[in-house]
Amino acid sequence: MNYAGVPAEYIRLDNWKAETGAFLRRLYTRIIAEPTAVDKLVSELIEQAALSVWWDDVSRTIRLAVLRKIETDAAVFDDSNILKGSLQITEQPQRRLSQVSTYFGITSPLSKASEPISYHSMQFDVNLEAEDDYGGAAIKTIYSSWVPRFGRPIAQRVNEIMLGRFVDPPRQFRFSTFLDPDIQPPVLGRGYRLFARPLQNAAGEQEAVPIQITRLLPTDTGFDITADEMRFVEFSSEDLDNRTIIIDSNTLNFNWRVAYDQLYPAPTANDDIVCIVSAGVIVGSQSIDLPAFNVGSWPAGCKLTLQVRGRIQGKGGNGAWINSSGAGERGGHALYSRNPVKIKNNNQIWSGGGGGHERVQSGTFRYGGGGGQGYLAGSQQMPLNIATSENAGTPTPGYAGGAAGAPAGNGHADCGNAIDGHSFLTFEGGQGDIRGPRVN
Repeated sequence: MNYAGVPAEYIRLDNWKAETGAFLRRLYTRIIAEPTAVDKLVSELIEQAALSVWWDDVSRTIRLAVLRKIETDAAVFDDSNILKGSLQITEQPQRRLSQVSTYFGITSPLSKASEPISYHSMQFDVNLEAEDDYGGAAIKTIYSSWVPRFGRPIAQRVNEIMLGRFVDPPRQFRFSTFLDPDIQPPVLGRGYRLFARPLQNAAGEQEAVPIQITRLLPTDTGFDITADEMRFVEFSSEDLDNRTIIIDSNTLNFNWRVAYDQLYPAPTANDDIVCIVSAGVIVGSQSIDLPAFNVGSWPAGCKLTLQVRGRIQGKGGNGAWINSSGAGERGGHALYSRNPVKIKNNNQIWSGGGGGHERVQSGTFRYGGGGGQGYLAGSQQMPLNIATSENAGTPTPGYAGGAAGAPAGNGHADCGNAIDGHSFLTFEGGQGDIRGPRVN
């Protein structure tokens, strides 16, 4: 409406929201940093959210549907309502897919959207059995600037829909039907079942094939219909209610609620919401004043589950400056919560180590302290043995400043808290490797 001049009366937004609220329940978010054609943006969104959008001449509106399985009790076209000799079946082998790769979580709105290096993550799915059956791979790559970072379940849904629909190339059907006052007229975009003698399953039995009408032409005696085969992966109500966030690459200052609000509708009581820190991934912080992982604020009754397969780690404190006559900087905090959270199969939650103090050598020379251990390690002023996420900085042997702290220990300065909000947490499957104080 704002940029393409489409009249408001053509867009029944309430109907669109009812459709997506019932059958999609996902959000798609991006920042548009430079002028981009509306048709390009809309086409990307239709593909990446698996939608069907079309013009309805009868109601004079733009219709929207979420692609989904055609119900088994959908209305049927068969010999009773198809004009004899009108059915034409066209094979479309060029539409087959066996592998789908979706890149998502664009690193910057100014990044080139068609380059793999512009994205944080990639979801890959393949049907190896189909590749054996057809004798080769059929590959599709999607550059999804609409799926934000941490949205792997959403990217996986797109892949599953693509493979469910195109792992066997869909056929196109053309046929004619006649007017019958006792039968509901066909509707463009609606799903039906097509039952005809040429249509058989792998066992040679006649089959009612799911179809979606893509072209509907009224004639003097009835309708000429074009439809696509619509075999589809089925998503259960549990799948639609899935509220999982996956942190699959190192990140700083993660806020669970902020990430959630970019991917899913507003949370309500009794929602099961899951966050997974993948194995090998560290959630860290760029400041000792900010926790590495902030659970955020949630409505009462939300069921929050955190699986730490990798590590949550506070920032290491800086070592004292040379000639500062001071102590090192304290370490940063790892996990902060003021909402009940179940932590399942915890691996590592480490505070940031405190920085090393200054040391006086021979009464005249002063040397800076080592940096504290942290995902972003603290700096040190005589860097020979540098602090890392795995080790605290150590003084240069014989003359450097004081040693820095590991997560559970202090340099001259204190380490941070491993957990702030310990009373809000329950552990399932063991507490894992927690290093540093637990408070509140």
